[in-house]
Amino acid sequence: MREIHLYYYYLLRQTYSQFVFNILHAVFLDLRSGTVNIDTIDGIRGNTDMVGKWFFRLEDSLGKRNERQECIKWFKAQPDPRFFTEFLEPCPCSFRQAWWDERFTVNWRDWPRLCGYAQFPSKDGWGQECCYSSDWDSWGALLVGSPGGGSAHRYHKLTQKWKAKHESSDVLGYQKCCVNTDMCDLYYKRRPSDDCGNYVVPEWSKRLFTLFKLKNIF
Repeated sequence: MREIHLYYYYLLRQTYSQFVFNILHAVFLDLRSGTVNIDTIDGIRGNTDMVGKWFFRLEDSLGKRNERQECIKWFKAQPDPRFFTEFLEPCPCSFRQAWWDERFTVNWRDWPRLCGYAQFPSKDGWGQECCYSSDWDSWGALLVGSPGGGSAHRYHKLTQKWKAKHESSDVLGYQKCCVNTDMCDLYYKRRPSDDCGNYVVPEWSKRLFTLFKLKNIF
């Protein structure tokens, strides 16, 4: 075997043309292998119209972008979120809490998605998105993970200087892994949902909510 050139197609120039290419799990078997004529293959004009040079395709790609590889590539390029998510505002446990908590803003234009977003970024520029069920039987319940759960964002989308990076990092990552493929679990490993375990209702919110309940009772 003299040369192997890989670039979608493989240029094979060889003295013995039976080989196994383990990396791609592909096999090329020349009809002259095992015969007395195998030593003449270098003197034969190959399918490249050049003597001793042949092109053989060892994959079945249609030449289109591999969406799964795009998701994996995005995943590998992202930082471990555990070092950053601890500094984010914990998600309110219900949509009603998010509505009353001024640390979060609610955008009704995303309907039927019900999501709150932390007003301010963390010290590292991360943002917190919290999404809630809009189904009748579980309306307002916090959603965690796929499908529909909110996620930590590498770039706070409400901060003007990070909007473009939010689109190219967070939004594009979701598109690649959750829309174009079924690999949404990889997206949430790098942009995890908060489960509201550390959420603390603000004191002023507790009082306001209590007054609201009393007003409706009487």
